[in-house]
Amino acid sequence: MRDVVGEASGLEGRGIWAQFGTTALLERVLVERTRTSGVYVYESELEATDLRITEVRGDGVDGSFGRGLASEIDSRLVLNRAVIEDAREVALFLQTTTADLTDVTVRGTRVDASDGSGGRAMGFEDGVTVVAERLAALDNVEVGLFVSGAETSADVSDLVVDGGEGRGVVVGNGAAFTARRASITNTRTSALYASKPGTSIALEDARIESASADDEGRFGRCVNAQEDSHVALARVEIDGCDDTGIFVDEATVEATDVRVDAVSSRPSDGTFGRGIAVQENAEASLERVDVATTQDVGLLAIGVGSVVTGTQIAIRSVAEKTCATSGCADRPGGHGVSAVGPARLALDGFLVDEAALCGVYVGADSEVDLTAGEVRRTSIGACVQGEGYDVGRLSDDVDYVDNAVNLDSVSLPVPEAGDTPGSLPSQGTE
Repeated sequence: MRDVVGEASGLEGRGIWAQFGTTALLERVLVERTRTSGVYVYESELEATDLRITEVRGDGVDGSFGRGLASEIDSRLVLNRAVIEDAREVALFLQTTTADLTDVTVRGTRVDASDGSGGRAMGFEDGVTVVAERLAALDNVEVGLFVSGAETSADVSDLVVDGGEGRGVVVGNGAAFTARRASITNTRTSALYASKPGTSIALEDARIESASADDEGRFGRCVNAQEDSHVALARVEIDGCDDTGIFVDEATVEATDVRVDAVSSRPSDGTFGRGIAVQENAEASLERVDVATTQDVGLLAIGVGSVVTGTQIAIRSVAEKTCATSGCADRPGGHGVSAVGPARLALDGFLVDEAALCGVYVGADSEVDLTAGEVRRTSIGACVQGEGYDVGRLSDDVDYVDNAVNLDSVSLPVPEAGDTPGSLPSQGTE
């Protein structure tokens, strides 16, 4: 099916339209060069095998829409071996739909021509239930996968999100997202993003790599959890982030068998570069977590109500922030683990190795408890800012080895909290 023009007014222009109780079965179908959508399903069922949708251009009035496949309002969708490419706004849009997706690839989604918005590969919103195997979003302009709504859930096995100018996976507004065997690479701003109460992400056996800053040189976080969301990470490799590896703000994170590596200061001002940052009434529970080659702070708890507990934690090679030689020479950072006011941090079985300034930084009004660990090769093993702090809380079976100074209570600059990005709006209906 090719070259669907639409109405004389320039509106519509759908390739295949199933509505009001229709049951449609498609096999070996090509839909090419349509207008508002390649395939549109409304209150119906569609099952497609070997489906290819390409060049969806938007309507003939102002270029609005241009969705590859849209399914709405109590519909059911089954896709086996489907490719959607060169759509606009959002390539695969599901709303109040139950969907089974197998071997689905979305590639090269561009912005809505009418207002420059969108460019989203997949959007699952408002009452969608998705079970997917082998799902890929490649080189799309905005978000790879967007999951939103209190009654929305997506369970994905073997997920690949790569490339584009925006976030990799965004989950918000109470949605639940589970992924196992996932690769999220070459994104901008945030690779994995959770926001709003009731939102949950469970990610297992995954790799997150190369989350770069936005056009203003800000953010570039591999994992971003905020606004009462919950993220659980198990057996996850995180590598190559601008700003922060795992950022938690008024949210909760559980991380087991996680490695964070190669986090650099953000390009805009040379600040941050943190491995894990937990701030403002946030909580993190860490087990067998390794943080290496960061700047500013390897592991940070900051702000009222922030709590970090960890067992078998390693923090290695923390350098000063990039701006330490210019705009922030008075706040260079370079701390292994840090708690800043007031926050609580407790580690049992840990290593801090090679921190440019403090192996352990205890801010005034903060609490740090260390058990069964080692702090080595730092300028100052423990920097304690609170007057009268019981340093015995830092030395329960803890060895301080090869540090220039093991303990210093001289006042030092206090790390600052990170800024929180805004949420993305929902895509809306056609």
